[in-house]
Amino acid sequence: MRQLFDYRHVPRAARTRILAWMVLGSVLSYMACSRYLIGMGQVDGQSMAPNLEDGQRLIINRAVYRMRDPYPGEVVALRLPGEDELTVKRVIALPGDLVKIHGGHVLVNGRVLPEPYLPAGAVTLSHAMHERSYRIADGCFFVLGDNRQASADSRLFGAIARDRLVGRVML
Repeated sequence: MRQLFDYRHVPRAARTRILAWMVLGSVLSYMACSRYLIGMGQVDGQSMAPNLEDGQRLIINRAVYRMRDPYPGEVVALRLPGEDELTVKRVIALPGDLVKIHGGHVLVNGRVLPEPYLPAGAVTLSHAMHERSYRIADGCFFVLGDNRQASADSRLFGAIARDRLVGRVML
């Protein structure tokens, strides 16, 4: 039994090939996991404060949205058109929902959206929406930053296509 695990009986060329295959397998496994399962990120800016602070490290679950769509309230990593960097925002409304920002509140399908993750007294300004109702197209999601005063989000660039969502942010 001892000889089964004793590398001294394995020819040198075979040991080199085994080591090379182990290194290659490790590199390929890392690349596959970081591309399709789990990724890392870092918050850059204040658009998600106070829940996510500038410089905070994040784990991004890249696999979850291959199995299901995001839920309202989830924090997602997404890639904006024409940008290389990931952006972090919160899903507010789903395809087919009617969104309106009125009186400092977000209304989804005519009801004020409860937002326990926002600081007390936080108001949401309508920006480019001009307090108009906005129907979310099929395959798109309405996203907002938690720091509504300092966030470029769906109020400015519209709903985000499903294929732009990279994954769910986990701490």
